[in-house]
Amino acid sequence: MAGTPSEDANNKRAAEAKATAAAAAKQRATDEAQELKTKSNALASFINGTGYYDVSDHQKGLLRSQLAHMQSYLQVLQQRLRDWDL
Repeated sequence: MAGTPSEDANNKRAAEAKATAAAAAKQRATDEAQELKTKSNALASFINGTGYYDVSDHQKGLLRSQLAHMQSYLQVLQQRLRDWDL
């Protein structure tokens, strides 16, 4: 059973708003994943470079831990983006 024209218009606007919000959220996740990938690649390059040997063992451990967490978070963002496309 169809609603009144006013109800139909409201439902259409609500659906459009929901789709717009979902697209914006997906774009934010995409942007965040790209930024995180760039930063994690830079950190990995630092860890594999000569500057890494100039930091304390404690800092080395923290940097490796930071990189591992960044990579895990990137995987979660990538999974979310793949799920969005289903």
